[in-house]
Amino acid sequence: MKKNCQSQIKSNRLSKIHFLKNDLTNKDKELQREIDVYMFLVGWISIFIFASYEILSKLTGFRITKFEIPCIFHRVTGYDCPGCGGTRAVIFLLHGDVIKSFQYHPIVLYTVVIGGIFLLTQTVSRLTGGRIKPVHMKIFYFWIALGIIILNCIIKNAALFYGINLLP
Repeated sequence: MKKNCQSQIKSNRLSKIHFLKNDLTNKDKELQREIDVYMFLVGWISIFIFASYEILSKLTGFRITKFEIPCIFHRVTGYDCPGCGGTRAVIFLLHGDVIKSFQYHPIVLYTVVIGGIFLLTQTVSRLTGGRIKPVHMKIFYFWIALGIIILNCIIKNAALFYGINLLP
Protein backbone atom coordinates (compact mmCIF):
# COMPACT_ATOMS: atom_id res chain seq x y z
CA MET A 1 0.00 0.00 0.00
CA LYS A 2 2.82 2.38 0.98
CA LYS A 3 4.71 1.64 -2.26
CA ASN A 4 1.55 2.14 -4.29
CA CYS A 5 0.92 5.53 -2.61
CA GLN A 6 4.53 6.64 -3.20
CA SER A 7 4.45 5.63 -6.85
CA GLN A 8 1.16 7.49 -7.31
CA ILE A 9 2.68 10.67 -5.76
CA LYS A 10 5.73 10.29 -7.99
CA SER A 11 3.47 9.77 -11.00
CA ASN A 12 1.51 12.94 -10.15
CA ARG A 13 4.74 14.92 -9.87
CA LEU A 14 5.93 13.62 -13.22
CA SER A 15 2.62 14.48 -14.88
CA LYS A 16 2.82 18.02 -13.46
CA ILE A 17 6.36 18.37 -14.77
CA HIS A 18 5.22 16.99 -18.13
CA PHE A 19 2.34 19.49 -18.16
CA LEU A 20 4.74 22.35 -17.38
CA LYS A 21 7.07 21.22 -20.15
CA ASN A 22 4.20 21.24 -22.64
CA ASP A 23 3.10 24.64 -21.38
CA LEU A 24 6.61 26.06 -21.81
CA THR A 25 6.85 24.52 -25.24
CA ASN A 26 3.59 26.18 -26.26
CA LYS A 27 4.85 29.52 -24.93
CA ASP A 28 8.11 29.01 -26.77
CA LYS A 29 6.24 28.23 -29.98
CA GLU A 30 4.12 31.36 -29.59
CA LEU A 31 7.23 33.46 -28.96
CA GLN A 32 8.90 31.89 -32.00
CA ARG A 33 5.85 32.77 -34.13
CA GLU A 34 5.97 36.38 -32.90
CA ILE A 35 9.70 36.64 -33.64
CA ASP A 36 9.19 35.14 -37.10
CA VAL A 37 6.35 37.56 -37.92
CA TYR A 38 8.39 40.53 -36.72
CA MET A 39 11.52 39.49 -38.63
CA PHE A 40 9.43 38.68 -41.71
CA LEU A 41 7.96 42.20 -41.70
CA VAL A 42 11.32 43.84 -41.00
CA GLY A 43 12.88 41.87 -43.86
CA TRP A 44 10.27 42.82 -46.45
CA ILE A 45 10.19 46.46 -45.29
CA SER A 46 14.00 46.58 -45.61
CA ILE A 47 13.83 45.17 -49.13
CA PHE A 48 11.15 47.74 -50.02
CA ILE A 49 13.29 50.61 -48.64
CA PHE A 50 16.42 49.46 -50.52
CA ALA A 51 14.49 48.93 -53.75
CA SER A 52 12.79 52.33 -53.41
CA TYR A 53 16.14 53.99 -52.79
CA GLU A 54 17.69 52.35 -55.85
CA ILE A 55 14.77 53.34 -58.08
CA LEU A 56 14.80 56.90 -56.70
CA SER A 57 18.55 57.20 -57.17
CA LYS A 58 18.32 55.97 -60.78
CA LEU A 59 15.54 58.46 -61.57
CA THR A 60 16.97 61.50 -59.78
CA GLY A 61 20.70 60.81 -59.55
CA PHE A 62 20.54 61.30 -55.77
CA ARG A 63 23.13 59.23 -53.89
CA ILE A 64 23.28 59.04 -50.13
CA THR A 65 26.96 58.08 -50.40
CA LYS A 66 27.72 61.72 -51.26
CA PHE A 67 26.93 62.56 -47.62
CA GLU A 68 29.43 60.44 -45.69
CA ILE A 69 29.06 60.72 -41.94
CA PRO A 70 32.49 60.49 -40.32
CA CYS A 71 33.07 57.80 -37.70
CA ILE A 72 33.80 59.52 -34.39
CA PHE A 73 35.43 56.39 -32.96
CA HIS A 74 37.84 56.22 -35.94
CA ARG A 75 38.60 59.93 -35.73
CA VAL A 76 39.42 59.81 -32.03
CA THR A 77 41.31 56.49 -31.85
CA GLY A 78 42.57 55.93 -35.39
CA TYR A 79 41.12 52.41 -35.26
CA ASP A 80 38.04 50.97 -36.92
CA CYS A 81 34.82 50.68 -34.93
CA PRO A 82 32.88 47.39 -35.09
CA GLY A 83 30.67 48.83 -37.84
CA CYS A 84 33.39 50.40 -39.99
CA GLY A 85 33.00 49.37 -43.61
CA GLY A 86 29.36 48.34 -43.25
CA THR A 87 27.88 51.06 -45.45
CA ARG A 88 30.46 50.50 -48.15
CA ALA A 89 29.85 46.74 -47.91
CA VAL A 90 26.14 47.31 -48.56
CA ILE A 91 26.93 49.56 -51.54
CA PHE A 92 29.33 47.00 -53.04
CA LEU A 93 26.78 44.23 -52.54
CA LEU A 94 24.04 46.29 -54.21
CA HIS A 95 26.39 46.73 -57.16
CA GLY A 96 27.07 43.00 -57.33
CA ASP A 97 30.62 43.01 -55.97
CA VAL A 98 30.30 40.24 -53.37
CA ILE A 99 34.04 39.89 -52.71
CA LYS A 100 34.57 43.59 -51.96
CA SER A 101 31.41 43.60 -49.85
CA PHE A 102 32.79 40.71 -47.78
CA GLN A 103 36.17 42.45 -47.53
CA TYR A 104 34.63 45.65 -46.17
CA HIS A 105 32.32 43.94 -43.67
CA PRO A 106 31.36 40.23 -43.70
CA ILE A 107 28.27 40.82 -41.54
CA VAL A 108 26.48 42.34 -44.54
CA LEU A 109 26.84 39.20 -46.64
CA TYR A 110 25.99 36.97 -43.66
CA THR A 111 22.85 39.01 -43.00
CA VAL A 112 21.78 38.85 -46.64
CA VAL A 113 22.30 35.06 -46.82
CA ILE A 114 20.60 34.23 -43.49
CA GLY A 115 17.89 36.84 -44.04
CA GLY A 116 17.34 35.69 -47.62
CA ILE A 117 16.92 32.05 -46.63
CA PHE A 118 14.60 33.08 -43.79
CA LEU A 119 12.46 35.35 -46.00
CA LEU A 120 12.32 32.84 -48.85
CA THR A 121 11.24 29.92 -46.67
CA GLN A 122 8.81 32.04 -44.64
CA THR A 123 7.22 33.44 -47.81
CA VAL A 124 6.92 30.02 -49.46
CA SER A 125 5.47 28.57 -46.25
CA ARG A 126 2.88 31.33 -46.06
CA LEU A 127 1.97 30.98 -49.73
CA THR A 128 1.55 27.19 -49.44
CA GLY A 129 -0.47 27.39 -46.23
CA GLY A 130 2.30 25.91 -44.11
CA ARG A 131 2.81 22.75 -46.17
CA ILE A 132 6.47 23.65 -46.58
CA LYS A 133 8.24 24.16 -43.26
CA PRO A 134 9.97 27.52 -42.91
CA VAL A 135 13.32 28.30 -41.35
CA HIS A 136 12.81 30.00 -37.99
CA MET A 137 14.93 32.88 -36.74
CA LYS A 138 17.00 31.52 -33.86
CA ILE A 139 19.06 33.35 -31.26
CA PHE A 140 22.01 31.26 -32.46
CA TYR A 141 22.06 33.26 -35.72
CA PHE A 142 22.41 36.48 -33.74
CA TRP A 143 25.29 35.04 -31.68
CA ILE A 144 27.06 34.11 -34.92
CA ALA A 145 26.48 37.65 -36.19
CA LEU A 146 27.94 39.11 -33.00
CA GLY A 147 30.95 36.81 -33.34
CA ILE A 148 31.47 37.94 -36.95
CA ILE A 149 31.32 41.60 -35.92
CA ILE A 150 33.79 41.13 -33.05
CA LEU A 151 36.20 38.99 -35.10
CA ASN A 152 36.04 41.44 -38.01
CA CYS A 153 36.84 44.34 -35.67
CA ILE A 154 39.76 42.49 -34.06
CA ILE A 155 41.29 41.43 -37.39
CA LYS A 156 41.00 44.87 -39.00
CA ASN A 157 42.38 46.68 -35.96
CA ALA A 158 45.23 44.20 -35.53
CA ALA A 159 46.15 44.86 -39.16
CA LEU A 160 45.94 48.63 -38.58
CA PHE A 161 48.22 48.23 -35.56
CA TYR A 162 50.85 46.77 -37.93
CA GLY A 163 50.24 49.50 -40.52
CA ILE A 164 48.05 47.46 -42.88
CA ASN A 165 44.69 49.00 -43.84
CA LEU A 166 42.31 46.27 -44.95
CA LEU A 167 39.73 48.88 -46.03
CA PRO A 168 41.27 50.58 -49.08
